[in-house]
Amino acid sequence: MNVNNALAIPGKSSNQMLLNLQSIAGQDVFNGNIHLRRKSITGLTRAYNGNVSLEQCRAKRIPELSRENALVETKNGSVELINSCPIKGNVSTSNGTVRVLNSFINGNVNASNGQVTLSQNSVVTGDVTTSNGIVDIDSSRILGTLKMNGNNIVLGQNSEINKLQLNHVNEISMSGGGAFSWGRNVSSVGNITINNNNSVFF
Repeated sequence: MNVNNALAIPGKSSNQMLLNLQSIAGQDVFNGNIHLRRKSITGLTRAYNGNVSLEQCRAKRIPELSRENALVETKNGSVELINSCPIKGNVSTSNGTVRVLNSFINGNVNASNGQVTLSQNSVVTGDVTTSNGIVDIDSSRILGTLKMNGNNIVLGQNSEINKLQLNHVNEISMSGGGAFSWGRNVSSVGNITINNNNSVFF
């Protein structure tokens, strides 16, 4: 997969999809959901006890927001980035799911007690960190390190993980052309299922 084509949509380039976006500041919501479509967002977008859904949005941090802090975040809720969303910052959830479809995160993803799903040519340039959650990757790439403590990894076709750091992972399953390599930071791995001529490198 070419990173430069990570946001390609049949019939339209990513630049065409993101023309003429309305510019807004970030949003901070308590006990509610955030759903934004075709916005250029500057600053933190966060929901407490709610979900964040961004569609065809561009988001970037403000200078006051540290690079270590999340740009898109939920507490007791889920984050959904769909249909060509370039995010220049970190994405985080606790007690929820991060779902990324055909989008590009130039940063890290963190999910505590939640699931991370990457599909449809999505790319994360940094690390993906989970505790007590499932990671499901299909036709997508993690260019940094996947750091997991517990539960399962599902690696679908045409997917790549640059590095793994695993602890108490129950099961790894692969199908349809996924590939990854293991470094030294691997412990307590349970069942490993390899299908359709996949390769695992130790």
